[in-house]
Amino acid sequence: MKIKEVYIKNFRSLRDVRVNCDRLTVLIGPNSTGKSSFISALKLFFTIKGEYRENDFYGCNTSNGPIIIEVIFDDLSPNDRQEFNRHLNENNKNELVIRKKCTYPYGRGSQTYYNINNEEIKDIEDIIEKSLNLYTYLQLEKPL
Repeated sequence: MKIKEVYIKNFRSLRDVRVNCDRLTVLIGPNSTGKSSFISALKLFFTIKGEYRENDFYGCNTSNGPIIIEVIFDDLSPNDRQEFNRHLNENNKNELVIRKKCTYPYGRGSQTYYNINNEEIKDIEDIIEKSLNLYTYLQLEKPL
C-alpha cells in the first residue's frame, strides 16, 4: 500500500491543497510555503488521537470549517483489498480513500475518520497500523 494523493483543507497555511504522490515525493519551495504544514497534517492524519489547537486552523479561524485531511492509498495487496473491502473506492477497487475530520474545540469526539462513502470508520486502528510503514518516512526531525 502506498500514498497516491493527499488532500488538506483548513490546516495552518493550507486552505485547499491537493498533492499527487509517487513512490518518492519531495517537497521543495521557499520558506513559509506550507512544506512543514503538509508534513504536520500527515502526522495529524496518522495519529489517531492527534492533538491540535485553534491556531492549527487556516488563518487561526475555526469558523472556516473543520480541518480535513484525506489520504488516498493505492497499490493495495490482495489481503488489504479483502480486509478493507467496505472502504474501497467503488470506481477503483485498488484505492482506499480515508478522510479525517477535526472539529473545534479539540476534545472527545472532535476527530472522526470516514471512508469514500462518508461512513464513519470504526476500525481505523487496523488501517493506520497497515500504513504506518509509509508514515515512518515522514518522521525526519531535520531537513537533509
